[in-house]
Amino acid sequence: MLVVIVGNTQTHFGFFDGSALVRSERYATREAPWPHPEPGGATAIISVVPGVSQVLLVAWEAEQPLLLAADSSPLPIAYVPPTALGADRVANAIALHARHGGPAIAVDLGTATSITAVGEDGTILGGAIAPGLDTCHSALVERTAQLSSVELVDPGVPWGRNTTESIQLGLVAGHVGGVRHLVARMRATLGEETPVVLTGGGARVLAPLLPEFAYLPTLTLEGGRIWLERLRGGSR
Repeated sequence: MLVVIVGNTQTHFGFFDGSALVRSERYATREAPWPHPEPGGATAIISVVPGVSQVLLVAWEAEQPLLLAADSSPLPIAYVPPTALGADRVANAIALHARHGGPAIAVDLGTATSITAVGEDGTILGGAIAPGLDTCHSALVERTAQLSSVELVDPGVPWGRNTTESIQLGLVAGHVGGVRHLVARMRATLGEETPVVLTGGGARVLAPLLPEFAYLPTLTLEGGRIWLERLRGGSR
């Protein structure tokens, strides 16, 4: 089974043997190699880039891939309208619910930072969307005359002692604070012990700074695999 997560910046391929992820590969979306699925194997596409989705559906027509969308979610959706909920967020919720039941919270740190809350009964309740860490960094550099690109790390200081540290502190520590605030806001209703799982490319930078939350880089792939199996009538 092949699960393909097409993001605005990166595309993630997951190759499964049953429920086991045997290989995963990550590429810049503009440079992804788009390998053909194995004949006879099931393929799911989860995409937030409609243009790429259509290209893949045509190129892989013989393999009959499934383009997963909110209208086929195995979990009920309270979002309004339900079809506006991104398939990546649905996949995160499916994997989260399979692992933890409900309530639970997924934090996907990609081009956008999206936080998705799952209720006690498995309903996808909604969440929050903000610019991702790289997106904030790019916007700051592009829209200011005297601020340059920096390495996205926590400078480990209480205040920046120079411009580089000041940008790092604002972007990285600021993003950590934003995630903590939004999670705390949702936990105030869902329950203070609600499990939280981080995923997405930005989590490689931020997960070590949020040690109180779990980190699972393959969460979306796992959700896509479970989703596809349920649509095909298989077990988890």
